[in-house]
Amino acid sequence: GSQLTIEPGLERIESMAKPAIQSILESDSLAVQSSEDKAKLSIFLAVQFFRTKWFREQFRSMPRQLERVMRQKEGDDADLSGIADYFRVPDDNELVVHTHNFIQRHSEEFAKQFANKVWVLAATDSKIPFLIGDHPIGLQNRTDMEPFGNLGLAVKGIDIYFPLSPRRALAMWCPSLLQSLQGATQVFGTSSEASQILAAVESGRPLQYSPANVMNFNSLQIAHAERFVFSAVDDFSLAKTMLAEHPALRSGPRGRMT
Repeated sequence: GSQLTIEPGLERIESMAKPAIQSILESDSLAVQSSEDKAKLSIFLAVQFFRTKWFREQFRSMPRQLERVMRQKEGDDADLSGIADYFRVPDDNELVVHTHNFIQRHSEEFAKQFANKVWVLAATDSKIPFLIGDHPIGLQNRTDMEPFGNLGLAVKGIDIYFPLSPRRALAMWCPSLLQSLQGATQVFGTSSEASQILAAVESGRPLQYSPANVMNFNSLQIAHAERFVFSAVDDFSLAKTMLAEHPALRSGPRGRMT
């Protein structure tokens, strides 16, 4: 049959969020955002998280992982024919249907996980621009939660990043980070880096990223990309280095059943 796609149905959401993004970029500030603007952007970000090939490949990998886990528990020679349907890998059209249904059911719920973060306008210059990958929602968490994962949108300590342009990006941080920054400001004073970050949070003005910060941001775009990364200056040296050192990054990260 013909290839299904959900893209036409998502154009309305993009059109809804576009004026809010333009307003941020033109004013170079998050202060211009109304609560309605933030709600629209949060829905847009939730949909961006679901709509990519990376997300569909998560669905595709689940039956294989389930079979692997079951065979580890029951043994390679175990008769699993009674649950074989659970191991069937969905085709591309089925994945599109799964994604469409997931967006319809859960986009509002997931949008809240973007909206309740502390939003910061991250800034760099044209010499070292932000990259954008084909799964542009980058996740990072410096909190060790072994043996559990730590990259859920609602997990304590999560950092979420989304490029708005080659020179500006949204950083959305767990509120627990704000508490840490406030504590650091009380200890180290108003001239500290923590105080400068808090000032950017409170004012909505850009927080200038260091080259190391930009490299970290770009590494997340590369690590989460399924196939493509785009650069305004045609510099893919970081991507080449990361792929050479970590070949598994040639596809996006996968959740893992245990």
